[in-house]
Amino acid sequence: MKHMKHIFLFLIFSALSISIKAQQLPYNNQLIFNKFSYIPAAAGLSSTAEGFAGIKQQWLGIKGAPLQENFYFHTPIAHNMGLGSAFIMEQTGNFSNFYFCATYSYHIQFSPYSYLSVALTPNLMRNQLDFSRIHSFGYNIDPALQNNQSLSLNIFDVGISMLFYSKGLHIGINVPRTIAMQATYKGTNLHYSTQREYFSMISYRFPISEKIQLEPLVSLHTNELWKPDIATAITMRYTNFWISSGYKTDKSLMFSIGVLSKTNIMLSYSYEVGLSALSAAANGTHEISIGFLLGKKDNVKLLATVFNPISEKEANLNKIQQKIAGLETKLNNEMEQRTSVDNKLQNQIDSLKTIIGATPIAKPQNNEPKWVDSITTYAINFGYLNDKILSSSFPELDKYASILTKDKSIKMKIIVYTDTPFANEFNKELSKNRAKNIAEYFLTKPGMKGRIFYEGKGSTNPIATGNTPEARAKNSRVIFLFNKKINL
Repeated sequence: MKHMKHIFLFLIFSALSISIKAQQLPYNNQLIFNKFSYIPAAAGLSSTAEGFAGIKQQWLGIKGAPLQENFYFHTPIAHNMGLGSAFIMEQTGNFSNFYFCATYSYHIQFSPYSYLSVALTPNLMRNQLDFSRIHSFGYNIDPALQNNQSLSLNIFDVGISMLFYSKGLHIGINVPRTIAMQATYKGTNLHYSTQREYFSMISYRFPISEKIQLEPLVSLHTNELWKPDIATAITMRYTNFWISSGYKTDKSLMFSIGVLSKTNIMLSYSYEVGLSALSAAANGTHEISIGFLLGKKDNVKLLATVFNPISEKEANLNKIQQKIAGLETKLNNEMEQRTSVDNKLQNQIDSLKTIIGATPIAKPQNNEPKWVDSITTYAINFGYLNDKILSSSFPELDKYASILTKDKSIKMKIIVYTDTPFANEFNKELSKNRAKNIAEYFLTKPGMKGRIFYEGKGSTNPIATGNTPEARAKNSRVIFLFNKKINL
């Protein structure tokens, strides 16, 4: 009987040792509607405080198969921060794991459409082996074994995660265990070592009509002992209803269905069927989840969630962007027509001026000298989207005219850059006409003929990036080139 006890203990601790070396964190199929469950950096990125609860029964019909209960919650706490937490209980035969984590996330906004969120997630896992669940199969068990009701230990770790979101694109990385600690069961010499795990995912949600959206998703889950588990899924949403299907390389197929009520209560059911020999003896894996909206925050962000299939801000921005695009196209067409008419009129004026011997017409010249000095100015101003020189520019122009008048050997080239929200063809034509008008202003002064050159370069060679009024103002400039060093 003593040998039977030793054999029995050996079997128990052999099974436990496998769990010790290869224990993975508990996961489920909530990723398709709850990004926070896999990527804690999603905490607070939506405009709402959200909670999710679920229960997952693996391999239904097999006694002692894993049973998981979970609860997730996250909320924005400021414009660029979020908090979240998760509670997960998983029971597998005589083994039970309780997992708790708290998350702090910080959001970096790159544009109205794009965020990068980084998160720190301290977590605690309690692992327990319950001897009261062990069956003796008819053998008498030593009272010492019966009195030792359970073995347990606690392990603390810290996770880090990142999530990038831009216009429906999600790219997430999560390392839930960065320390990979080792602990010992109380009263034994048995050690428990955690392994670093790595999880990454990418998905892209895009509309195919006003009410229908598709979101393909690919995820990778691995650690230092297990082979990588790759999962693919595609979800179709129709207003407040969605269906999803996927495949995992652990040889299982997943099907999911969900609905969101008008009271912001979400219900989801997921069925997973395995293709392995073990799965053939079971009735699949079943998972039921419920989600609820706990209140709307004022700081509306972009991340689309099950409660906001396309976020309010993103929907409004899309509408505004479409209107802007339409107006820009219309204005471009009108400006092109106007430029064509203006050029014809200007050619007629130039011809008449030539006939009556009026102010010489500035023309680009090819015999340019070598330019050795340059001066950039922002003090020469024009009418909005036209080439008329404003009177406020005359003192600046007269300053350079005075330099040319004092030294007849100085030649000068005028380069104009124009940066408007329109196409470069329009900007180049506009800058050319502006440079020409500046040249003609100088030609009204005596002794300037043959000394003035000009060129319009449109929106090329920008010195400021970004499609903002400030950047465009900095890029719109006039540069004077000289064939001699100039002292202002």
